[in-house]
Amino acid sequence: MGRPQHITDQQVLSAARAAFLRHGPSVSTATIAALAGLSQAAVFKRFGTKENLMLLALAPEPWPPWLRLVDAGPNDRPITDQLCAIGTGALRFFRGVVPCLMVLRASGLGPECMHEHFDEPPPLRTRRILARWFEQAAARGQLRCADPEDLALHFMGALHVRAFLGHLFADASPVERDDDYVAQLVDTMWNGIAPGGER
Repeated sequence: MGRPQHITDQQVLSAARAAFLRHGPSVSTATIAALAGLSQAAVFKRFGTKENLMLLALAPEPWPPWLRLVDAGPNDRPITDQLCAIGTGALRFFRGVVPCLMVLRASGLGPECMHEHFDEPPPLRTRRILARWFEQAAARGQLRCADPEDLALHFMGALHVRAFLGHLFADASPVERDDDYVAQLVDTMWNGIAPGGER
């Protein structure tokens, strides 16, 4: 008989995420263990409690690719192209995060439980980093921006709503593709933030 295949923590968390999203927070750890190819005892040995397993499986990635793009600051490409790339990446990320947050909320775990896993709560960090990006772009003369934090909140809010409503009302959600939605959002914003003479 060959050696048993090593199952990584990440593989267990992926199995747990799939189970929680499919069955909700009441799914048994026995079901999760079977999906992961481990014993229930092995799952508890690695993660301690079902609550901890749920938090680790459903918490958002700390540094998704789109946020790294924002953190790098604006570049010389047209600002609308950059905003479309940021918005499309962020919306894809939020579409994955919203169902996870709904399961956590249904389990009775509030945002404060998840925030213990981060140095800074992800929504606050996202707003801060995006606000800095808008501020840097304004300093480069690429856009007009009276209040970078408000602009960041407006931009992220439009993306959050799209992801949230898409999850709640999948069959009745708008038919346009996400990249078309983001392009329309950026075009609408551009009327308010374009440097003089470009609107």
